[in-house]
Amino acid sequence: MESINNLNYGITLFFSLLVSTIPSLFLGVAVSSLLLLWFEAGNNKKRNPINPLSGAFLGILGGLLLPIGQYGHFPIARRLFIEKVPTAVAMAFFLAAPTVSLGNLWVTYRVFATRSSIIWWRVGITLIITLSIALIFSTARGKTNYDKENNWETHLDSPLIQSGTILSVPEREIAAKRKLPRSINLFINNLLKEFWEFGTVLILGCIVTAITLVAIKQRNFLLIANESIAGIVRSMLYGFILSLGATANTAFAATLGAIVTKSAIISFLVFSSFVDLKSIGLLLLVFRAKAAVYLLVLLLLLTFVFSAISS
Repeated sequence: MESINNLNYGITLFFSLLVSTIPSLFLGVAVSSLLLLWFEAGNNKKRNPINPLSGAFLGILGGLLLPIGQYGHFPIARRLFIEKVPTAVAMAFFLAAPTVSLGNLWVTYRVFATRSSIIWWRVGITLIITLSIALIFSTARGKTNYDKENNWETHLDSPLIQSGTILSVPEREIAAKRKLPRSINLFINNLLKEFWEFGTVLILGCIVTAITLVAIKQRNFLLIANESIAGIVRSMLYGFILSLGATANTAFAATLGAIVTKSAIISFLVFSSFVDLKSIGLLLLVFRAKAAVYLLVLLLLLTFVFSAISS
């Protein structure tokens, strides 16, 4: 009987996770396909050098204004990287989009209106970590080629992102000459290809997350230690495995207020908004394995340090 209950619980969890993430992913793929059309039209050919700090703020602004949810930022960020958008811009958007979007900021305000310090700590820590990592990753350099005609360097390869694109080179060259009907065809083709690629990985992530949650029993995580250090670590782990997404995490964190410290709630909100168990596969679709590990370590350490300071 228990095994049947666990199976039913696992299936329910899986579909709940899937239903809550697929719309966001589809929206992100749609925006990525629109960006493909924009870049194919030659809108990335003429560009001026941008200061990494200014680029990071520009990426944060994009994350603020573009309501694509928790998982839609993965295909958009990869499109930005592929199209040689400055690393600071793409990385800052990738990290900021889930948390500092207007929709999520509004939900955070509504949930923690009586505990405004949590709002400021969550947003402040997110912005500091985003700026720091964007600047760190902007120092990475791949092979470059100097374009004498346009007087700027083009990156041929990046040590950060996965190599290759959704469309083959010949198909992209043809796409540049297409008129409106063919542009629509290019949009649909890319939409289907990217949604299949990211969607398949997301489904696997939901399966792994559901199995993990059934196996470890969620109630075990509710016994989060009240000690500052232990509580922060356990809250980060709980948020990572629970994999609710930035907005849902906000509402759920309010229920933990009576049993955990403020710093534990902040670490839960911050770390799980950046990355969770079901998004690891998506992360590896965007970044090379070494860069992904480096990013995860930085997120873990910086979240822990600033959450400890908030106590």
